[in-house]
Amino acid sequence: NLLRKKVYSGINILGLSIGLACSFFILLWVIDETGYDKFHANGDRLYQAFRHMTAGGQTYTMKSQPRGIADEMKVEFPEVEETVITFFDQEFVVTNGENNYREKGGFVGETFFKMFSFPFIHGDADTALKGLTSAVITERTARKMFGDNWRKAVGRTITIDHKKDFTITGVVRDVPENSSIQFDVLLPVEEWFAREERFGEWWFMAYGVYARLKEGTSLEEFNAKFSDIFNRHADADNHEIFLQPYEDIYLHSFYRDGELAGGRIEYVRILTGVAIFILLIACINFMNLTTARSSQRAKEIGVRKVIGAEKQSLMAQFITESVGMSLVAFLLACGLVATLLPVFNHLTGKNFTPGNVDGTFILIIVGIALMVGIVSGSYPALYLSSL
Repeated sequence: NLLRKKVYSGINILGLSIGLACSFFILLWVIDETGYDKFHANGDRLYQAFRHMTAGGQTYTMKSQPRGIADEMKVEFPEVEETVITFFDQEFVVTNGENNYREKGGFVGETFFKMFSFPFIHGDADTALKGLTSAVITERTARKMFGDNWRKAVGRTITIDHKKDFTITGVVRDVPENSSIQFDVLLPVEEWFAREERFGEWWFMAYGVYARLKEGTSLEEFNAKFSDIFNRHADADNHEIFLQPYEDIYLHSFYRDGELAGGRIEYVRILTGVAIFILLIACINFMNLTTARSSQRAKEIGVRKVIGAEKQSLMAQFITESVGMSLVAFLLACGLVATLLPVFNHLTGKNFTPGNVDGTFILIIVGIALMVGIVSGSYPALYLSSL
């Protein structure tokens, strides 16, 4: 049938393949977005501190915290297993010999690698950030600065911002792209606090504070006890501190007047709806084209029924044809996706390659192709077998 009706088959397969390719691109983006920050061990117990500040009848929500939140949280609340303070979004000039490199990074507490899963290639995660002159760099940065000798980077000295020498105490694997925390160079946050006394005061609110709670801790009950910690220590009355699950923050981080009002999850929902809509259009087009040809297949169906074919066997035949056509369209769609992936990466700012597509995505798109074949073939099968 496909070979005898080349124009019809081509239109149907092309329509399905374009619909599937568009949906696959959207699904690829959605899976990447929903997978952000999900790779940390004990990620379900990691939280970040947020702050509501009320002024002029309006409530503003911020991530920035003073140093004292991290220090006092662990002392006052037994539910807190570990805390860390961070000061990211820094850009360092890193000097190695006569070469200068501009690298992104920040200052973090020495417990940073106990809480977040950034695997070490060289060095010890427990001690890498102790002292005021230690530094941890990524594999990419080590290769850039030391070339073939990058594996011997630990123990070497680098200069930060032409001011102070630091000793490399660890090399970690490159930070995954689906991580909210991005860095190339990390320095001890205690070195930052040692620069000026005001950096550690309660009213110097510039840091990210993270906590890992003990298993079984109720977040709602903890936040009720935790909310006034800033007011008590800073002699204020218009601040409310609370924890939000770290794995949720990337998608759910937009607050309006003190209430969580969405975030990037809105884009995920909208584009998921678009993908479903595109698939429905592709299925409806397939049904229309198939039923429009019913008069041309009436003789075939009549002959089959005369020689004993039952309605169920005819339905099975037409659904099988539909699924077969859908699988051909699926293969063509995969080719389109592979060909247009660089354009898609440029459009979305992602870095997908055919090699880094995981098994979950493949299983889902094969399932979608089968589902489209069955759904789009069900009505024509019922209609044609009833002639």
